[in-house]
Amino acid sequence: CSTWSFLAPLPQQFHLKILFLPLTPLRLLLLSAQVLIVVPFREAALRVVQLFISLLEGDSKKKIIVSNKKRFQGEYGSDPEERPPNLKRPEDYEAVFVGNIDDHFRIGVAILQRSIRLYAPFYSSDILIASPLGLRTIIGGEGEKKRDFDFLSSIELLIIDQADIYLMQNWEHVLHLMNHMNLLPLDSHGVDFSRVRMWSLNNWSKYYRQTLLFGALQDAQINSVFNKYCVNMQGQVGSRLVSSVSS
Repeated sequence: CSTWSFLAPLPQQFHLKILFLPLTPLRLLLLSAQVLIVVPFREAALRVVQLFISLLEGDSKKKIIVSNKKRFQGEYGSDPEERPPNLKRPEDYEAVFVGNIDDHFRIGVAILQRSIRLYAPFYSSDILIASPLGLRTIIGGEGEKKRDFDFLSSIELLIIDQADIYLMQNWEHVLHLMNHMNLLPLDSHGVDFSRVRMWSLNNWSKYYRQTLLFGALQDAQINSVFNKYCVNMQGQVGSRLVSSVSS
């Protein structure tokens, strides 16, 4: 099996920048949300949040405070009793469709000192975790009265995981998302524009955004997104991880 990944150049301290937000001082950005993680199912979002919690706790024996944890576990976790008994599935199926496989969700995460706030408002969040469908329903389309995509204007790190699964869902949602990344906001949202970096005001944010695109296979549509929307000024990198499987 193989895993394909495409990414814009990452700083050496990438993992630390994920852990110790913000990536750029917030006063220098248009809006606060700086990281967008796109995953296909609620189960994947659950794992991402659990990873953040473990990273923040580190080796410390003291647990961090997680706001709305019970609600999150109820909405993103799964009930083992819901799984059909004695149902045989291929291993690759079991690996993908595990846990809560609802594909309509979005959640804001605010990273505080020794605490994480789940279900933070998008315009007060540091990290956004969502599915393409969850984002599509809030971004809206031309002619719709109620639509919002300003929260995507200051994204500095975009992670699209399991891109091959979106090919089996609705790839148009991914394209719709990419078309609305790093646009100038339609509303000021209380921002002091005199303190915002000039490249952000000049609508050049997409050239500074780092994009990580992961998939289990190589596909022309995935390659197209990589070539058209990953325009970091430092260039692009593609890699393939091949694992040997004994017969």
